[in-house]
Amino acid sequence: MPTAQNNPNPPDVEIDLHWVVSTLGLEGCAVLVALGLLLLGSTKLGRRAMRAAGRRLARYIRVTVWGARLGIGYRLASRLQIERWDGMVNARKLPGLKRGKVRRTPGGIAIRLTLNGALDLDAVRSRTSQLETGLGLRRGSARIKPTSRADKAVLDIVLRDPLAKPILWQPPKTVVRLTDPVKLSITPFGDAVTLDVKQRLGIFGTSGSGKSCVQRLLGAHVVQAVDADLEIWDLKFGVESEHYEGKAHRVTTVEDAVARVDWLLDQEFPRRAAIMTAKGTSTWKETPSDRALVVMVDEGNVIIREFTTEQKKRFFRVAEQGRALGCYLIWATQYPKATNLPTELRSQLNVRICLKLNSSEESELVFKEEAGQGWEPHRLRGVGWLLIKSDNHREPEESKAIWLSESVFRTIGTKTLLEPAQAAFPPRPTYDPTVHLNGPQIPAQTPVVPEVKKPERAKLEVKVTVADEIRMALGFSPEPLGNNEIARQIGRDRGAVSRAIAKLADAGEVTANQDKKYSLVLTTADQADRTKGSEA
Repeated sequence: MPTAQNNPNPPDVEIDLHWVVSTLGLEGCAVLVALGLLLLGSTKLGRRAMRAAGRRLARYIRVTVWGARLGIGYRLASRLQIERWDGMVNARKLPGLKRGKVRRTPGGIAIRLTLNGALDLDAVRSRTSQLETGLGLRRGSARIKPTSRADKAVLDIVLRDPLAKPILWQPPKTVVRLTDPVKLSITPFGDAVTLDVKQRLGIFGTSGSGKSCVQRLLGAHVVQAVDADLEIWDLKFGVESEHYEGKAHRVTTVEDAVARVDWLLDQEFPRRAAIMTAKGTSTWKETPSDRALVVMVDEGNVIIREFTTEQKKRFFRVAEQGRALGCYLIWATQYPKATNLPTELRSQLNVRICLKLNSSEESELVFKEEAGQGWEPHRLRGVGWLLIKSDNHREPEESKAIWLSESVFRTIGTKTLLEPAQAAFPPRPTYDPTVHLNGPQIPAQTPVVPEVKKPERAKLEVKVTVADEIRMALGFSPEPLGNNEIARQIGRDRGAVSRAIAKLADAGEVTANQDKKYSLVLTTADQADRTKGSEA
């Protein structure tokens, strides 16, 4: 039992207050408080105390309202007040860092900064952790971004994790053209990372890292583009390319790949060059009648291993000459080694998308000169996280890929929505289910001018099972999840989640730890090599 010293009769105080309120009533209590204030205000010391309390109350209300408009709490809003900000930056050896306008962002706030005195961008960036400490933020939740002016910068602060749930792919609402940027991933600060497909792209990532999902994101853009066609070379049993049935031309054998290289160099490239000569231009301009061609090679190490020396030289010519003629290459592999990524090919890949790799040696091979300067994909957090190196992505900024499942990808059509005022496009070519052809399989398209009718808006029906939602939740979670956590994240009944988890565990797709929390099984590269047709 607690002693009287430890508990100085709180029930008596509560009873007395209750007795006062019940006896006097609310009106009586208000009168009593007013009398107390009058007595307190009758003295000089009391008036000073009342004025100070009024100022504090006014400041509290002002800061609270300001923070509510920005979506932040009182504590952070108070620390962002100019008088407290100046004291904080001076104490943390950043004198001259002036706070400007604060605006709300989807993930938090952005603060405009002015760099006075001896400060420059590098000096402020080197002390970002000091700003996080001074403002009471989570580690890694702040970053400094440059602006067009050297004496200005922006402090981004993330307060709500934009990647707490998987970012699902959304179908386009307008006409898609190949020149449109592809929304590929989202940064921890909520920024969308976009990419231009009209380049030579390399996609690297170990089995289970999310490489196939990135390929589907790029493939979906090309499939829906009205001025481009897609080819997929899937020489690893043709399993992955089955999702592209009817959407793209499929090459599933080494013999077909050799014949395709010959067709490109001997027939298609000369035809495109003749069209460009007739138009008097040195740049291929894709149109719905003269489409661009995107060749996606899945598991390119098979080509390096199976092609002869002469055949590989001809393939390298395709990669080298194709871009000028409207033929773009996407090269994907889960085994980036010196033997299957020769210099002739690596030097052609001006864009590199790298997911998680197994070792630092593989990272050094993909990012040759930049390795060790933040370009370390073997240290990425897990499934779906990636680094992009291109002319528009020069900083090693980690981001998480948007999720496009196989079932959703199969529902994607080959035509996008057309506005009534736009001209009708000629029909896209259709692709037969069987692919073993040695001649050209994408004949030259002649412009067709059909009767212009108001097209019906296509409806995308997406059916996602409980198992698919569980895979997404576990795949994008940095740590194992229990049944309750999974059910809360995906918004499903706990019983349905438990039954689906049991089936996934029996199939070997998930594993449980001692705390009965589940993780998605990440297949190693050696296991994937022994599992024929397994998805990367």
